[in-house]
Amino acid sequence: MSDDNGSVNESQPERPEFRPAEVVSKEACEAAFLSGDPEKIEEALIDGARCLENAWAVEAAMRFMAHEDPNIRWAAVFALDFARDEIASRLEEDFEVVFKLGRLALDDSDSGVRSMAVTTLIDFVGLLSRRAANRK
Repeated sequence: MSDDNGSVNESQPERPEFRPAEVVSKEACEAAFLSGDPEKIEEALIDGARCLENAWAVEAAMRFMAHEDPNIRWAAVFALDFARDEIASRLEEDFEVVFKLGRLALDDSDSGVRSMAVTTLIDFVGLLSRRAANRK
C-alpha cells in the first residue's frame, strides 16, 4: 500500500484482491485451518463465508478473530460480514460476536482489520435497522 506521498507503507498488509468465490467444503476449510498456513486459512475463511452456511461462518470466524496474523483477523471479520443474519438471530443469547467486533474496531493493531470491523458493524446495524423498520 502507498501513503499520500507515494511511498510504500510496510506496516499495512495488503488485503486480498477480489476474486470469484470458490466452492469449498467444511472438511476442506478445516484442513486449511489445521495446516497452519496463513494464506490457506485466510482463503478458507473467505470462501467458506461465501458458500457455507452462516452458522459455520460465525463459528469459524470466532476461532480466528484473535489470530496474530492481521490478514487472518481481517478474513475472520470479512466472514462475519457475510453472516450478519446469523449474528442477529443470536443476539438475545449471545452478544460476544458484536463485542469482539467492537474491540477489533477500536483496538486492533492493524488499520485494515479496524476498518473491516467498522464496516461489518455498520452493515450489521443497518441490518438491524431494516428489521426494526419492517416490524412496524
